[in-house]
Amino acid sequence: MSNEFTTIKEMLEDIDMKINHIEDTMVDFREVMVKLVKQNNQIVLFLKELETEITEEYEAENLPPFPEFGKTKSNDDVNIKRVREVQDIIDGLIEKNKELKEFEDELQKHKDELTPGQHGES
Repeated sequence: MSNEFTTIKEMLEDIDMKINHIEDTMVDFREVMVKLVKQNNQIVLFLKELETEITEEYEAENLPPFPEFGKTKSNDDVNIKRVREVQDIIDGLIEKNKELKEFEDELQKHKDELTPGQHGES
């Protein structure tokens, strides 16, 4: 009878340990989800600001409105040119974002070597 209780007790302890592990994992998942939601919100805010800046700059230059595709052959040429210009701007932003990410990664690698407030060599 003693062996049965010991076995049952060990099984219950194992189950308890597994439940605790699952609870810890769920907490970790929640933390990751919160971080992802915050990142997503930051991206959305950045894109809204970017859209506003582009719209304001375009309106400030008093340029004619974007023509509609398919109206005339010359409009299609203008549209293609504008799409390429916008694509170039987007490519530039993506490249700058990659460079910034690389810089952040490099800073993270050498974080322990940096001294706040120190500028250049003495």
